[in-house]
Amino acid sequence: LLLIFGISVIIGIISGSYPAFYLSSFSPLKVLKGHAGKSGKASHWLRRGLVVIQFFIAIVMIIATIVVSDQLDFLKNKDLGFDKNNAVVLEMPDSSFRKQAVAFKDHLLQNPSIVSACNSSGVP
Repeated sequence: LLLIFGISVIIGIISGSYPAFYLSSFSPLKVLKGHAGKSGKASHWLRRGLVVIQFFIAIVMIIATIVVSDQLDFLKNKDLGFDKNNAVVLEMPDSSFRKQAVAFKDHLLQNPSIVSACNSSGVP
């Protein structure tokens, strides 16, 4: 965890350094007057296009984040159809047990105290 944090900080510093050094090379007076960095109409349209694309991608990412958040809230609050507190979960890591899962389930259902049983690939 500490390694991932350290790598993230280093990448952030490196990726933030180039724009900072590039922008510091401009004269503030020329930038305020609008004379800095002009190299033609093609460059102007390219910059505008890149800004529009970046803005579009940002909006898509925000919408995707909201959708994923709503889906996670739905999953947390969804009624599963059973009481999780009264469920017994048996993990069967060995494949020989998985092959006999149906027979085991049928054997469990013969007990009148057991209301229902099922096989699952994950814990509900």
